[in-house]
Amino acid sequence: AVVSTQSTWESEDLYWREMKTFLLLGLSAFVSAAPRKEKEDAMVIIRCMAENFGNEKKILSCRNCFKSVGDYMSAAGLPRAKSCAQEFWPESSAACAGEIAKLKVGDYDQGDNVLDCIDDALEKSNAERCMEETTSNDVLEKLTEGSLCILESHKFAWSFVKNTTGERKARKQSGWGQRRDNMGMKKQMMKMMSMAHCDVSIEEGEERNTECKSCFAAAAQTIDIGKTGAMAACSEQFLAPLYDQCTIMMRDATKKKKEVFGCYHKVLVGSIVADCVDDEGVTVADADNLVKVTECGEDVIADWVMDHAD
Repeated sequence: AVVSTQSTWESEDLYWREMKTFLLLGLSAFVSAAPRKEKEDAMVIIRCMAENFGNEKKILSCRNCFKSVGDYMSAAGLPRAKSCAQEFWPESSAACAGEIAKLKVGDYDQGDNVLDCIDDALEKSNAERCMEETTSNDVLEKLTEGSLCILESHKFAWSFVKNTTGERKARKQSGWGQRRDNMGMKKQMMKMMSMAHCDVSIEEGEERNTECKSCFAAAAQTIDIGKTGAMAACSEQFLAPLYDQCTIMMRDATKKKKEVFGCYHKVLVGSIVADCVDDEGVTVADADNLVKVTECGEDVIADWVMDHAD
């Protein structure tokens, strides 16, 4: 039965996790380009995990192998790097054999070409897996399911990096619950997520778009105490008809938070996918087109984040 959403939901970080998943593709480009303080390259960890999934011992051996390389493009480092790649990244190394064969000591540009090729190979393999897991026969729906799968895999990958490098453990030991900087980021991400819902439902520049964002900004203050009635009211008033099913779910106290916010997340991703399908002229749902749509989505999200970040 549909009941008042003023009933309290269990306090948890699900909405925060959903927002990070949505923004991950758009922010990943900036993260990868930013200077890193880590002693270990996060992308090496991800490549090791992707090629040796489920084999923790081999993943660790892969990481240790690459950590021992030093300068990948030096006279001593290049043969060691090739050996590590051949042993621990066999599929992507085979797919990029031509690029690897062009490597020469000191040629860092070609080194970047090899890594780009390896990452493209892993991306294609991941897209193939995600397409196999889809259930719809509709092109748009199938690519939306595939995109959600890709997003989930990216979230898992970065969580794996945090777990294996001890970042998450260190954060838990910081004391006094959540840190102020994390809470500030959480509220900013919540604000941006609500803005995105408004933008896909109402054209930017319209007065109702501004009203929609103001409504959700005020409603967000109730999330901390587990109340969602204000958010449901905003959803009903401003996000119809695109989010009608999600609004009904939010007003249903029997629905779990994961299911409710998953609905909002899927509608938002589906809207981005629909735009990219049109822009790219995609007519078939396959792994190649999923990669194409995902890359388009990265650009759309990155541009949107840059335009709307305070």
